[in-house]
Amino acid sequence: MNKAHLEEKASLKNRSRSLSVLALFTVAIAVFSVIAMDILILPLSLFAVKHTEIFSLIIRKATLTSVICLILFFFIRRIIQLKRSSLSGTDISLYILRRAGHYTALIFTFISISGALISLLFYLISSNDLLIHRITGS
Repeated sequence: MNKAHLEEKASLKNRSRSLSVLALFTVAIAVFSVIAMDILILPLSLFAVKHTEIFSLIIRKATLTSVICLILFFFIRRIIQLKRSSLSGTDISLYILRRAGHYTALIFTFISISGALISLLFYLISSNDLLIHRITGS
């Protein structure tokens, strides 16, 4: 409350000074962004345009490696947490197998529902096309 009271009493000179610092900071960040784009992104973009296959291979391998490392990280972290809760090795392996089965079932359910929705959408679109041809008399 006291801070708000002090801001109300601030003069135009103090307010403009605080706004100028904010504006200067914004301009500095914009300049830094442009320089970073020129130094980092431009050479990467030129490489991607000139060597498309190599760039695609690098991105594919980097993505695959990142996903595998992320999965391993969470897997190992979960095992460590389970060991700290004093579970035996068989209990940990049963837990992991149950979780793997659960997520496999979720994936198959998602694929099945997606397939059913795509089939329904295809049927509706083809029926609509047939209906439009009947209405227009073509």
